[in-house]
Amino acid sequence: MPEDYGILWVWLSIACGAGSRSADLLLDNFGSSIRDIYEAGEEDYRQIPELPRRTAEKLCGKSLRAAQEVVAFCRNEGVGIITPDSPLYPARLGRIMNRPLVLYYRGILRDLEPEVCIAEVGTRDMSEYGSHSAYSVAYDLAKAGAVVVSGMAKGIDGMAHRGALDAGGYTVAVLGNGIDRAYPSEHIGLMNEITGNGIVLTEFRPFTAPAGHNFPLRNRIISGLSQGTVVIEAPVSSGALITAKYAEEQGRDVFALPGKVGEYNSSGTNRLIRDGAKIITRAADILLEYQPLYGNKINLNNIPSIKAQAVRSPVSLKAASPIPGFSGKAIKEKAARDAAKRSEETMISGAEPNDCRSAGEEPAAPGTKSPETGRIPVREPVGNAPDAAGSGTGIPSDLPEEQKRILSVIYEKKQATSDDIVRETGLPVGEVLAALTMLELTDMITALPGGAYSR
Repeated sequence: MPEDYGILWVWLSIACGAGSRSADLLLDNFGSSIRDIYEAGEEDYRQIPELPRRTAEKLCGKSLRAAQEVVAFCRNEGVGIITPDSPLYPARLGRIMNRPLVLYYRGILRDLEPEVCIAEVGTRDMSEYGSHSAYSVAYDLAKAGAVVVSGMAKGIDGMAHRGALDAGGYTVAVLGNGIDRAYPSEHIGLMNEITGNGIVLTEFRPFTAPAGHNFPLRNRIISGLSQGTVVIEAPVSSGALITAKYAEEQGRDVFALPGKVGEYNSSGTNRLIRDGAKIITRAADILLEYQPLYGNKINLNNIPSIKAQAVRSPVSLKAASPIPGFSGKAIKEKAARDAAKRSEETMISGAEPNDCRSAGEEPAAPGTKSPETGRIPVREPVGNAPDAAGSGTGIPSDLPEEQKRILSVIYEKKQATSDDIVRETGLPVGEVLAALTMLELTDMITALPGGAYSR
């Protein structure tokens, strides 16, 4: 590509603006020829019916000075420029509406087309449950070989990048401002880490401030780079739901981690689940969707059997101490202490330290080994009797098995906490949380003060 073509792409991006429909109209009309777009005249532009008059006027100004200044800055500062005619322009972005004309980047540029890319997003004002979950899911995604994509914002985004980096994975940060600055400013260290083992990119030219209207535009790139988007924790007003909406419009998968019904930070994720998002309780739930097509890229065996951070319920986390700082080292040290404590409790009680069954998987009969794990269950789960969902219990027979077992506990005890249910059924806490959410959404149970549930 001749050197001036990069300048022409920057010129066009300045004239059209970020996230503009005008770019698609021009590329479609001129056969993606940037030279033809630049050399066209006012009459040529006006023949495109939907092209705004203001954009046509800007295109008639052929000065390249601003574009040349941008390219010179990038060259001097070691900032790369990717344009749609570059072989490393992300192919998935080329298939979305309002594709970015220019991507400015720092870091390690890779071809993302053959990779499994998962966007992980959520609220800036995360709870401890959200923090642990974001880190755990990202860590396991990266360990298994997926690329974690997020927005480097405070909260869930930052924890997603942190988890991916600590797992030694490749992560992509998409900014809502120019490549010359970190936003928020306290993420400058995180940004530098990402450029060392991933990439930071943006469609906004250098010196663009992080204005509020930039972030919804940024979100379409986060989802556009990814086969799937998972929302970890978000209220209904969160920008993370904009990312999920873009993912749906782009024909990509949408996943959500359930939270406690009635809690502000879970209102958005629970609504996504109600509206059809795929419910997840662990990274493997996401990866299993792509393993058949990307078996050479994804290896679930690389996910630790006892995770660095378990996805725990909000009830369980209330008694946990806050994460000491934002460093992955501190998080992993706390995880090691928690794992050691669980192992000690297991040795005393004889219970299993971690139940790794997939959602909906039946437990092995007492005294027999599971064909996958070789472990012997230590108790008969509640609700496993042949008549557990019989006509006399009031439990619908068409419910998923784990929901029947949970209802059996609640009906027997009159009311029960999630900890009670985990203890009585032997189900993993993530599955219990997911099932409780679905049962509340369908009015099968009611949440009570203090974290208990009743009929």
